[in-house]
Amino acid sequence: MTVLSSDAPTATIEEILALILRVRRAMYTEKIDPEYLEMLDTAPGFSWIEFNEKDINVIAKCSSYFTQFHGTSALSDHSLRVGDSGVSNTLRTLDLIAEKYPEILEYINPEQREALNAYLERTTSGVRLKI
Repeated sequence: MTVLSSDAPTATIEEILALILRVRRAMYTEKIDPEYLEMLDTAPGFSWIEFNEKDINVIAKCSSYFTQFHGTSALSDHSLRVGDSGVSNTLRTLDLIAEKYPEILEYINPEQREALNAYLERTTSGVRLKI
């Protein structure tokens, strides 16, 4: 078992996954208090997006969230990808999506896509997203 607090209630895997889905939807629809966003950004094991996500709107919202709260430079910052937190896990997941489905990322904001490109060009096999 892993907990962020010794006072955390117990839950089944199904309940936890349902809660994660509700939290992600709240973020995507901007119906979540920024205080909770900050907490989840530091949560070990958490990611704002799944590596197999193909919904263009979800990917765009996730990218938009990062630039709104962390700045566009966060998408190209290696230090934010280190460790186990909501921020690092989400950025690494966006990297995987960019490598696996580069055509999907053509639909995100060009400035955000370019920042992600900057990181991928420095660290991967040279994947380049279309601009």
